[in-house]
Amino acid sequence: MKILLIIGVGLLVAFVIVFGPLMFIWAINTLFGLVIPYTFKTWCAACLLSLAAHGGSHVKFNKD
Repeated sequence: MKILLIIGVGLLVAFVIVFGPLMFIWAINTLFGLVIPYTFKTWCAACLLSLAAHGGSHVKFNKD
C-alpha cells in the first residue's frame, strides 16, 4: 500500500511539472487575449519564468 502512495505522489509531481507551464500559458492567453503558441520553447520559457518568480521562495536562512 505504501508503494502505491509513493507511485501516486510521483505521478502527481510529474503531472504538475509537465502540465503546470502549459496551464500558465493557457491562463495568460485567456486573461490577456494573447496568442502564445503551445510549443516546447514556450513551455521552457514558462518554466524559467516560474523558477524566477517562485524558485527560491521556500529557502530560509538561519541567522546565527
